[in-house]
Amino acid sequence: MQDGVRVVFRTGTEYGPANTLLRDLRKHVLREAGLRPNEVDWDQKKLEGAFDRKLVDREGFKIPWKLPLIWGVTVGLMLLLELLVRKTRVGRAMRAVSLDQNTAALMGVSVNGIIRLTFVIGSVMAAVGGMLYALYLGGEVVFNMGTQVGIIAFSAAVLGGIGNIRGAALGGLLLGMTMQLSTGLLLPFLGVEAVYGPAAAFLVLMTVILVKPTGLLGSTSVERA
Repeated sequence: MQDGVRVVFRTGTEYGPANTLLRDLRKHVLREAGLRPNEVDWDQKKLEGAFDRKLVDREGFKIPWKLPLIWGVTVGLMLLLELLVRKTRVGRAMRAVSLDQNTAALMGVSVNGIIRLTFVIGSVMAAVGGMLYALYLGGEVVFNMGTQVGIIAFSAAVLGGIGNIRGAALGGLLLGMTMQLSTGLLLPFLGVEAVYGPAAAFLVLMTVILVKPTGLLGSTSVERA
């Protein structure tokens, strides 16, 4: 098992972050599409609890308690991750490995150790994100609920700039606002079905990538001899 995991880490970091993300996303979608109905439980599971309680409940103005919680946890984790990457030795090692693994190794950085740590941090963030998404849905959980969200998250990272935490947050906000505004206002005004809302968001993504291929806050790294 350890050898297998080591192979995944090594082969997954040879082609750059964008290609690695795209490859893993493709593998996930293909694996899910190949599942047979008898291999998984397709039924939704309802987590009972106070998911629909209101923090503010006045006539015409209601705020579920889960929304401030989701925002607070999301912003808090994003700030902690930004501080980790920018202000700590581990974060500097992560950035060094992402730029040039060979040079980082020559400087005494444990490349494989940093890669494993990055995978652990990413897995923890994904787990917290899944719990918050289930909370947002009111406790309704199904095994493939994260597929569409994962595709949108990857698109947000590309839109904001791969490897930029603030860029990913900005890309997520822009995609979310575009999808909501197009679904609720623009498409009904044009007489188009609201189901095409995500298409408007991906149109924005393609436009930005054509104008600025590195993303909104992304930058082109310069290699020095």
